[in-house]
This record gives sequence, structure tokens and C-alpha cells, in this order.
Amino acid sequence: MMHEQYKKLILLSCAILLSLLLSECLLRLYFRFVINYDIEMWRYASHVKVPVLDDRRHVHAPNKKESLMGVDVAINEKGLRDFNYPYEKPPGTFRIVAIGDSFTFGWGVLFNEIYVKRLEKKLNHDIPHHQDATRHYEVINLGVGNYNTEQEIAMLELEGLKYHPDLVLLGFYINDAEPAQHLTHSFFTQHSYLLAFLKQRLVHLKPYFEPNYHYAQIYHQLYGGPRWNLYEKQLDHLLSIIRSTHLDFLVVLLPDLRRIDADEFGDIYKKVQMYFINQDCPVINLRSSLDQTQKSSVYWVASDDPHPNARAHGIFAEEIYKELQNTFKKESKHIP
Repeated sequence: MMHEQYKKLILLSCAILLSLLLSECLLRLYFRFVINYDIEMWRYASHVKVPVLDDRRHVHAPNKKESLMGVDVAINEKGLRDFNYPYEKPPGTFRIVAIGDSFTFGWGVLFNEIYVKRLEKKLNHDIPHHQDATRHYEVINLGVGNYNTEQEIAMLELEGLKYHPDLVLLGFYINDAEPAQHLTHSFFTQHSYLLAFLKQRLVHLKPYFEPNYHYAQIYHQLYGGPRWNLYEKQLDHLLSIIRSTHLDFLVVLLPDLRRIDADEFGDIYKKVQMYFINQDCPVINLRSSLDQTQKSSVYWVASDDPHPNARAHGIFAEEIYKELQNTFKKESKHIP
């Protein structure tokens, strides 16, 4: 009798194991042909990033290449999605370092379509250099997906300042006040499509079990009460770095694209904008640059992914370029 029970238990265990293996194989095959935002984000975190012990928590693995959202992503030797700029700044070069999250990283768009690189191209080709034809501009992309402001500050301190920048560009997005996400790597979390799929299904089921759960409510909580006080201290720290290193500074408020016809987070963006205005920092809100009569999805990377696409990045670059052009003209010290 006991022998029969063990036999059934072994058969059941084998059946479960085979089912899991089959499910893993089918999901791998399915996602070879179907691009899914959740799975692509998991692949980005597990295949492109590595954990670190400093305040950044995680960084890009140097010299890593991966296809994400159908776009080839190449990470340089310093862990940036950019050219291999030397730390030493060449003579006659005006350098901008851009800190931010997946919007600045350029999630889902080609390298030369990221607003950071489009801005670099415009600065070098569209601004006339009547008195100094040797003037050159570099806009270095320090953006990393899933970073919050605290991690962006750490990236500036630990990596960005090494490039001897002249200006820091902060790409702010609505979730930048969220707590930092820790990256934990194990064999199964890195390689199992089934585990990643199940975890994401549980996340999507959360609103059904928690009726009050909504991303808008969560974001609004981040910018009120004690959480706002904590976030304000982070911004104070960022400005102390900017001022102590005598750098120029520009804040770019990157809009939430889920509903461009409704200014769902207008109060939050205004609060952040007023903080920087009160600190005498230039800040531009890019929401007004979008055509709000259009469907929101015309600016999306994919139908299930409201990250900005190439069209939106182009608009962002144009507006930032105009702001920099006006600033430089007023100051009359960078552009003749």
C-alpha cells in the first residue's frame, strides 16, 4: 500500500514537472513571435541589468546587447546606452549629461531617435556657429529604466560628474518619487519565462482583489504629506550638487501619455514645477507640446506600452532645443 502511494506521488511529481517544462517551452516559443511589454521589461531587468551595492541599486551590464520591444539596444563599456565618450572633455566641447528613467533611456525606440540623441544632433547641426566653428556639443545619456530620482542623483554623482559636464538635464516623470526597486538575480528569476509571466499576471490581478488600488491614487500619495517632504529633500540634495559644482541645470517634465486629453496629474507636475521655479531653476513642461486632440496611442511605443515613441521623442527634443537655444542666447556665453 505504501509502495503504491509513493508510486502515485512520483508520477504526480513527474506530471507536474513535465507540465511546467512544457509551459516554459511554449511561452518561450510564443514570446519569440509576440512582443509583450511585461515580458520585455523582465528581459531588460534580468538580461541587461546587474545589481550594485551603491545607491543606484542596479546598472546596465557593460557592453551588453539585447533586442527589446523589437529594437536593438547596445550598452557601451561604461554601462550607458550611448557612444563611448571619454571622461576627459575635448577642448571646445559643451557637455550635457541627461539623467532620467526609461523615458530618457529610450525604451522602445531606436538609438538615434531618443530625445537625448536628437537634441545632440540638433545642437550640432541646427545652431549657427558664426564666431566659433569648432564648438561641439555632446549630450550623454545616463538614463536607466526604473530609476527614481534618488538613483538618478546617485548616477550623476558616481558617473555623470566624471564627464566634466557643463549642464545637467533632469528628465522627470510622474513615478520618480517611488521607492527604489531592488534587483535580485537568481537562476529562475533571470531565465524562467513562466515565472516572469505568472508574476506579471498576479500584478494585473491586484486591482480585482484590492478595489481601491489604482495607479493614479498611488502617484498622488507619493507627492503629499511626509512622502513629499522626503522627496523634497532628495531634490534639495540634487540642487546642492548642481550648485556646488557650478553647473547649469534644466528640468524637463516628461508627460504621462496614458491620457493626454486629461491632465490627470497636472497638480503633481505643477507642484514639482513650482519647486524648481522657487529655486530659480529653468523647467519646461512638455505636455503642452503634444497635440491633445490626437489619440494618446499615437505617441505610444506599442498598444500595451505608453512609453513615448519616436514621434514623441522628436517633439521632446525640439522643445528642449528651443529652451536651450533661448537660454544660451540670453546668457551670451555658450553660443555666439
